[in-house]
Amino acid sequence: MIKNITFPVFIFCTLGLLACNKSANSVEPSDISTKQSNSEQVAKLNTKDQEIVNEYNQATDLITTGDVDGFHKQLKALIPKIKSISDEKQRNKILINVYTQLEMNHEALDLNEKLLIKNPSYDKQEYKCLLLNRLDKKEDLPKCYETAANLIKIELDKPEIKNNPEHPYSEWSYYFFMYQAGHHEYKEKMTNLIKSTANPKIKSDLQTAFDEEVLRK
Repeated sequence: MIKNITFPVFIFCTLGLLACNKSANSVEPSDISTKQSNSEQVAKLNTKDQEIVNEYNQATDLITTGDVDGFHKQLKALIPKIKSISDEKQRNKILINVYTQLEMNHEALDLNEKLLIKNPSYDKQEYKCLLLNRLDKKEDLPKCYETAANLIKIELDKPEIKNNPEHPYSEWSYYFFMYQAGHHEYKEKMTNLIKSTANPKIKSDLQTAFDEEVLRK
């Protein structure tokens, strides 16, 4: 998987086309609903922080039982403790996960905006677009998607990205976001990319995403 940039996380993960778990050290919205790994955090977190992370991990176990209401109740009760985590990266990561699980979209948007100001990235920008859509702020979406596309383009121009076999995912992402921003000529670019992709798995993934996110919208 491309390290710095991959593809529209929520699109491909929602469609079940790719495994979307990431390491415990990244602060990405695509980590939603995943348990926090302790392997790299034990030495870094103080005892109090680690205890809260452990509580969060225990709460996520309720997902496997199918007790969604119980899971949501525990997450909501944990929010004050999570906000007290001194490790900023871990605190923000878990808060983003919790806000998304509980559909606390205003809170998620506010936190994500702060993270974007500190460290702009395409995936956080994409997450902002998702939240704006959920909050029915349609007037803000074109600019949001174009900003996401521009952030992707910066990465696409890097040699290491161009040489990665999963490059078509990233290129498709750029075209998709430009299309979402109102540049409808990028629809043809998406179809041409799908036709020219040799890898059958990637070709199928892109076609499925195109069918679901472009043709059926």
